[in-house]
Amino acid sequence: MATLDGIDIASYQESLVPSKMTTTQFIIVKATGGIGYKNPCFKKHADATLKAGKLLGCYHYAREAGCSDTAKKEAAYFAEAVKPYIGKAILVLDFEADAVNMGAGWAKEWLDEVYRLTGVKPLLYSYKSCLRALDWSAVAKTYKLWAAQYPDYSETGYQKSPWTDSYGFGAWKNPTIYQYTSSGKIAGYSGRLDLDIFYGDKAAWQALAKKAGAVTKAVDAVKKAVTKTQTVSKVEKMASAAETYAKDDSHGYSQYRRFPDQGTDFDCSSLMYQCAHEAGYSVPTSGTRYTGTMLAHFKAAGFTALPFSAVGLSGLKRGDILLNVENHTEMAIGGGKFAGAHIAETGGIDGNPGDQTGNEISICNAYVYIDGWDYVLRPPADGGTTTTTTTTSKAVAFRVSTDAIGKTWLKKGVTGKAGKAIRWIAIKGVGKYRVCTRTNGWLPWVTKFNVKDLENGCAGDGSEIIGVQIESENYRYAVRPKNKGWYSDMVGLTDTGGSGDNFAGDLANAIDGFRVSKA
Repeated sequence: MATLDGIDIASYQESLVPSKMTTTQFIIVKATGGIGYKNPCFKKHADATLKAGKLLGCYHYAREAGCSDTAKKEAAYFAEAVKPYIGKAILVLDFEADAVNMGAGWAKEWLDEVYRLTGVKPLLYSYKSCLRALDWSAVAKTYKLWAAQYPDYSETGYQKSPWTDSYGFGAWKNPTIYQYTSSGKIAGYSGRLDLDIFYGDKAAWQALAKKAGAVTKAVDAVKKAVTKTQTVSKVEKMASAAETYAKDDSHGYSQYRRFPDQGTDFDCSSLMYQCAHEAGYSVPTSGTRYTGTMLAHFKAAGFTALPFSAVGLSGLKRGDILLNVENHTEMAIGGGKFAGAHIAETGGIDGNPGDQTGNEISICNAYVYIDGWDYVLRPPADGGTTTTTTTTSKAVAFRVSTDAIGKTWLKKGVTGKAGKAIRWIAIKGVGKYRVCTRTNGWLPWVTKFNVKDLENGCAGDGSEIIGVQIESENYRYAVRPKNKGWYSDMVGLTDTGGSGDNFAGDLANAIDGFRVSKA
């Protein structure tokens, strides 16, 4: 049988140049993770792989830490990111680590949805122990396998007959691709690489990348909403991004996890880079980035650097970025307000993931920095334009509290704080709902939404919540156990992950996240 040699890469191999990989015939590039992570090197590496005449693959990391979601939402997120490469690349679900706890049903739902949205049958990637531990029979009927197993971590080059144990590949007779080391050393790159072998020729690879039929038009599965397209300015999109991050307590302050490939937190400068990048401005997404580089980088992206002394607080416009070159930056969002990343809950430069205080990344009154603002970085006058999608939301109003006495509550729609046990939940308009607590087990059903009425307006008793139920099948909801990933969604009293449970949670671990939407 013909075989091909290749590698799989992520942002860690930022410096890799596909055209220099002279012995490599295919490259599989990480595109996305969860519904919040996009590999900043994805487009660069994918385009360079095709330009070098090599075969391309694109993979999604299931339930990426800090931004995991339902299978269908993650599938839609991936399908949108790889849209330019549909028909040119094989598509893959990387199913490992915490994702394994979701079971094979979660993976099949993702694979089915990507197939529906793209017309391309994706492959499943996982390690051999997982292939044997779960029932993959339903998946193996439709989707091919990329398996992984290493004999050790010794350096090696490409191999034509790599080692594997004698215990088989679960529901598959053989894999289509096999990853046999993470310590590969090959021509064209100085670091270690994952090495893979494809059992087939170029035509076989291209057949896997080909659309199986007419592509179903992608819908906005992330929010399950009716959509319409409108044009908004880049300035507005950038300012809106800053506001969104400031209101989402899943993002906190850290100088050690400040870029998307490191986690979900930001420091003051990385937040500005991220918001500008999301709006479509050509700011760097890799390399050295801090307040000291912002002046040059943002001017190169078309921003005008105005002396703060010539603008003052009264002259600020929405989208202006305030810069103290040595220490700090904020964004003006209008109405005499700034949005920015300020300080960790420890009072220093790092702490636990997520916003533990509500002020790590937040909106505050406009102010003059203690050491003064040097510049106002003003976006181009017309702001450029970018197309975005507005939605008729199916969101459900809810609030959670981590306060034992139920006095303080997080903002509406905030799912929780990483590592902080939820003790009260209030949900609007879903009918009957209830919680199971560590102290008193399942509490009586409630129907109201009033955080000031701890007896009838919300569910909880002040102790840790370990399970949640919503009776109506019109609503989809899920919980996140402390410091872990989200469990599979519930629809009413049915677990979409196939566990057979009629509640969200495991009745053992306290939850630090809760979410709900219309089904």
